[in-house]
Amino acid sequence: MALCAIPEVIECLRKGRTGCSWGLLVLWLVGEVCLFAVELEQMYMPRLFNYIVNILCLIYLIRCKVKGGGDKC
Repeated sequence: MALCAIPEVIECLRKGRTGCSWGLLVLWLVGEVCLFAVELEQMYMPRLFNYIVNILCLIYLIRCKVKGGGDKC
């Protein structure tokens, strides 16, 4: 499983900010949503779970970026 957004969420919770740029967050979210849409045809649950968790983590990171300008969550 490539739950790659979780380390950044943990870092955001610890430091109170995300170090990710807007470009990274937006492209990462678009990629995850597109992969999720493709995976809906296969309905392979481990990958669907992975994409859902990553999308939720990315929404949290984007919310932190909007709320605190990237400085505080």
